[in-house]
Amino acid sequence: MVSFLMFIHAIICVLVVVVVLMQSGRGGGLTEGFASAESMFGAQTNAFMTKSTTVLTVLFFITALSLAFLSSQQGKSLMSGAAVEKEAGKMEKMGQSDAVQKEATDKIDEAAATATATVEKNMDSGENMMEAAEEHADHQQATPAAAPVSTGDSQNSP
Repeated sequence: MVSFLMFIHAIICVLVVVVVLMQSGRGGGLTEGFASAESMFGAQTNAFMTKSTTVLTVLFFITALSLAFLSSQQGKSLMSGAAVEKEAGKMEKMGQSDAVQKEATDKIDEAAATATATVEKNMDSGENMMEAAEEHADHQQATPAAAPVSTGDSQNSP
């Protein structure tokens, strides 16, 4: 039924194009190119073209709406099964890539947390080392410099 309706719809589309092109407009249309159009339709050529355009346009809308209704009732796409399966495969891969992306993001977050903890630990160690160095420097300044010890063998003694 749908195939037959599609065939009728295609024929109506072609007929609408031909009838519209045959109508005389400001430029004369294709009617002037066909001298036999006047003899074929007689003196009422404009009235006939207008009525045929109206009828074909109404038929076009009826077949288009019928095709839309029938395709929605069938519940399947007019696309071939392979194309639909291909799109479904792409969607499935996208779902898998989302899971992979989430897993990678989680690993990156975990690595960042580990790196942050390591940096904080090293900073604490560095601060402890700096405190120890300051204490050592303070201790060095607090101790007076020792006088040189004389051994008694001094060559410079009087």
